[in-house]
Amino acid sequence: MSVAALAPRPAAADVAAYVRDRRAHGQPVVFDLGCGGRKVEGAFGVDGVALPGVDLVHDLRARPYPLPAACADRVELNHVIEHFDDPIALLEEVWRIARPGGTVSIRTPHGSGPLAWKDPTHRRAFTSESFRYFGENGYSYYTGARFRVSAVRLQYFMEAR
Repeated sequence: MSVAALAPRPAAADVAAYVRDRRAHGQPVVFDLGCGGRKVEGAFGVDGVALPGVDLVHDLRARPYPLPAACADRVELNHVIEHFDDPIALLEEVWRIARPGGTVSIRTPHGSGPLAWKDPTHRRAFTSESFRYFGENGYSYYTGARFRVSAVRLQYFMEAR
């Protein structure tokens, strides 16, 4: 393997090229944060581990993310937020990179379900009301992130014994 193959790719250039290409083709800019090996199709994948499909290796606990502000039409967080000690900081970064009118899709185990605490790397559990904290109440003054919850879907999974 050559030394050039081991050199990290310039993240800012990759992100800029992705955004430019998506805009030029009339397609939405989608950032899949914590994508792991299951990146959403058409998204720019960011993860802390260099897995197949990851476009940018970055520790999501390190802020700010090397992503442009007010750029994403959609941000995906699929089974990511429950792994953070500080989910408010994560969502503040999501707020920063999402464009006005953009959407954020969060998938996480429900706090009452068996999968919420099965994984020892989970740090927090959430309910159907957790995300209303971000702007839909009178006490969300600990953050400037202001999301509007447009839909909540609960899906319970029972483990086979």
